[in-house]
Amino acid sequence: MGAGRKRRPGVSVMSSSVVPVNARLEALRAEYEARYAAALFDVRAENGALVGDVLLPGQRDEALRQAGEGFEDRIRVLSDPGVEPLSWALPVNGWTNVLRAPLDSDARPAIEDFDSALAAHLSTQATADQPPMRVLAPRGAWRLVQLPDLTLGWAHDSEIRTVARGESHPWEGVKRAREGDALAVTASAQELLDGLDGLLGRPYILGGAHPEMGLDCSAFVQRLFWERAGVLLPKHTGDQRRMGVRVARGAVEPGDLLFFKSRDRNFSHVALALEAGGERLAHASMRQGKVLVQSFEEVKGAYAYLGARRPVLFVRASTHTRIHSEPARPIDLNHPETLVGHNVHVVGMAGAEGAAIVRFLAGHGVTSVTAHDFSTPDTFEKNFRLAHVGLKPRERAEALRDLLSLPIKRCLRDEYLSGIESARVIFLPQGWFLYENNAPLRALRARPDVVFSQMTDLYFRLAPCPVAAVTGTNGKSTTTKLLADLVAASGKPFLYGGNERRSVQMLDRVRGFSADGVMVLEVSNRQLMDLDPRPHVAVVTNVTPDHVDEHGSFEAYREVKRKLPAGVSAQGFAVLNRDNEIAWSFASSVRGRVAPFGLQAEERDGAWLRDGWLELRWEGETHRICPASALKIPGRHNISNALAASMAAFLCGVPVETIRDEVPRFEGIGLRLQPVGEVGGVRYFNDLKATTPEAALAGVEAFEAPLLVIVGGGDKGLDYTALARRLVERARHLLVLDSPGGTRIAEAVRAVPGNGPQITTHADLESAVEACPRLARPGDVVLLSPGCPGIFSMYLDENKGFGALVRALSKGSI
Repeated sequence: MGAGRKRRPGVSVMSSSVVPVNARLEALRAEYEARYAAALFDVRAENGALVGDVLLPGQRDEALRQAGEGFEDRIRVLSDPGVEPLSWALPVNGWTNVLRAPLDSDARPAIEDFDSALAAHLSTQATADQPPMRVLAPRGAWRLVQLPDLTLGWAHDSEIRTVARGESHPWEGVKRAREGDALAVTASAQELLDGLDGLLGRPYILGGAHPEMGLDCSAFVQRLFWERAGVLLPKHTGDQRRMGVRVARGAVEPGDLLFFKSRDRNFSHVALALEAGGERLAHASMRQGKVLVQSFEEVKGAYAYLGARRPVLFVRASTHTRIHSEPARPIDLNHPETLVGHNVHVVGMAGAEGAAIVRFLAGHGVTSVTAHDFSTPDTFEKNFRLAHVGLKPRERAEALRDLLSLPIKRCLRDEYLSGIESARVIFLPQGWFLYENNAPLRALRARPDVVFSQMTDLYFRLAPCPVAAVTGTNGKSTTTKLLADLVAASGKPFLYGGNERRSVQMLDRVRGFSADGVMVLEVSNRQLMDLDPRPHVAVVTNVTPDHVDEHGSFEAYREVKRKLPAGVSAQGFAVLNRDNEIAWSFASSVRGRVAPFGLQAEERDGAWLRDGWLELRWEGETHRICPASALKIPGRHNISNALAASMAAFLCGVPVETIRDEVPRFEGIGLRLQPVGEVGGVRYFNDLKATTPEAALAGVEAFEAPLLVIVGGGDKGLDYTALARRLVERARHLLVLDSPGGTRIAEAVRAVPGNGPQITTHADLESAVEACPRLARPGDVVLLSPGCPGIFSMYLDENKGFGALVRALSKGSI
């Protein structure tokens, strides 16, 4: 290839220029050899031409650049079609691991060092939606290969030869499961044991995929299935799980795969069942360092059991190497792999929920995804950052890059909801119905052939462990975070899914999570509207009038909140606020046990404030937790939140000793009575999440010092009477942001008899903060507690928010 090409334009090449050109080409050859151990780059300059062999067109182009103008191109490119020894090595939808260089006995990955072993030896993996790997050249028993992304690496001859030759291997235990090429792979114990000949006792090598050098657990089952059945499993355990159907432990047959998770390292493990019930297993054990047969209990001693799968695979025809694509299965959201092949749409890609769902689907092999977002191409990155403030800047950048690299279709502002009428499955974010741009979705919801879901629905469906879920009008974010901290401090595995913006969604960690752990979820009314929750522990902090505009009436809002405790099973628990009439009324809907909590102690099981102490009583035992004065989070409402979280943690199995230690250490969450600074003897507190009258009232009651309160925002027609009365009693000055909600609060305060606070109106938050040094006295507290919706997003940005303004005030720059 390349021979007989015309001379490149330029001056004639003098013989004296050949020496430095060859030196540059030799350096280039050395660079390729250092990178790939052997790169088949052999080019030299002679008689005015570049001659020799290279692997890739890019190497030829680089040689020509190194040589400069004037040389004729006579370089043969081995990867051009028709040049031996090229061959397609793996079938479409095939998988393999590729090493950067051939391994020898002195270069085996260190078992003790998982991360560096991968980094040092594994180059890449061909995935299901990529074309085959190409064999470029042999080197003994190894083949230099090229992947679709032009990565070069090495695969052992034993890994690819049967595929390249198109051989097939019968396995009598392979039984047809449905029409076409789909096969359910089962076998007798003897067939499996026969297949183990030559593999038992082989060394364990991380990333290993050939028996001559060693195997890891997934490569072991991959090789056995290929050699005995002509069936190609994926290389990685996660992919192997996704290609199977669930099997109950008691229904396991020989040939089924059992999946585990290491108890001391964060990676998965797979073993092959040799007997019915899975009592005897074959696997490549990292701990033992070899392939061996053990009992289920022996394997379980080192690994946590996650479940069993029966591989449903596709045998290749004996005359070629193509593996057929799997037809779409009926949709079952309890098994996300059934979404493969269906038209799936995700709304709100830049948001925390939408981004998490997109990543989750891609991780389960669902690539027929269309993701929608109302951002423009220019604003998408900014909106993504605002929705993922819980990630560190580097993590946020990596998450954005990974999201944008996924092989899905993206529809931004001009194409928003384009093609969604043909969707089979639609994932929606909470609050989607609040936006007029989503009007087409309302019509689609009436269609019985479209499946709708959301992130919280997937959490409840897929969690392999008990779920503790918290809802309420106020206090749910604080209670959820404290509950998560208590579970974490106990040493139990846990997942935390909050709604406050600094929480990081963990949807991609649900599958494979430990059954011994706890998932802690914050659940809003917007999530509950279309949800069928099944928590083990349900917490209701309180229910007060809010979101009436979204539900049509307070009664409808109340019934949505009722769904969470009503979803508790007979073995579960509902933790309900005895001090809140509506939350306590939910007790009649609970099938499990009711665990009350309250600030007025009762002689019954529950969590109570008694004689100034937080106390747990359960089944005849009383446990004092800590004095209320020891809490770092101020206010009686936070005593209530701490009682709720302590009771829920206790019911989740957290030891009392842990609760005693951790509750007094809890410092709350951002934007909930958060101290942001002190200027001139005046303390400033950010209670920006107090977006209801009840939440603002709780903030006002949290302090004994004279108050200057900043209020304002949108107007949802809420009743501000109780808040206004308390402001008249407690506030010395009311700073009202010029807004509909602020105006209504000011009117309500003026309507209260007596000498109320001085009221001033301010154009924005900056001007209100700027006025505080003139209005406040040493010892006062300035509290931003808006009492209205709509302000939160306006002042979320750290560069413009309340904390930043107070810091600027302390420096005299505002």
